[in-house]
Amino acid sequence: AGWGEWRRGNGGGASGPGAAGCVFGEAMADREARLRASSPLASALPCWQVHGLIVKAHDELRQEAFAMQLVTAFDQIFSRARLPLALRPYRI
Repeated sequence: AGWGEWRRGNGGGASGPGAAGCVFGEAMADREARLRASSPLASALPCWQVHGLIVKAHDELRQEAFAMQLVTAFDQIFSRARLPLALRPYRI
């Protein structure tokens, strides 16, 4: 589905219920439900959860840390200005 089709199907806003799925593929809640249904450990371990990770090796992480500081700052600026923009800051 193109951007126009997604907008019509999700109320026209970038923060609609299908926004993450449209941009990132499967929504995290859907992914967790699918994996929970197929995992023999999900019912045995009450703390069972799905977490998204990015793994890097042999890289200089200072640039990534600085970039994420910028993403976090802009996310806060957009929120304070009530702009309909969504960023996904994460911990490094």
